[in-house]
Amino acid sequence: MGNRIEHIALAHASLRPGGTAYFKVWGGCWPERGNGLGEADVARETYQTLRWADAYLAEVEAVFGEGQCYADSVASMLVARKAA
Repeated sequence: MGNRIEHIALAHASLRPGGTAYFKVWGGCWPERGNGLGEADVARETYQTLRWADAYLAEVEAVFGEGQCYADSVASMLVARKAA
């Protein structure tokens, strides 16, 4: 979670007041899609948590502020607006 919060904070810091950030997430492929169990790819040195977009909403709101974010699990993305 630490790397995600750092990334969200970097996006927030780079925006002008009133700016919008878009975060695309990967929920995985069926049948594992959205199960939240996560999987590691050792060859690529990556890890995917396989969660729906709304599972990350609290983390984005912790940086951008409550009510400043929207999660769309169908589109697998979150939209956040920096307060003016």
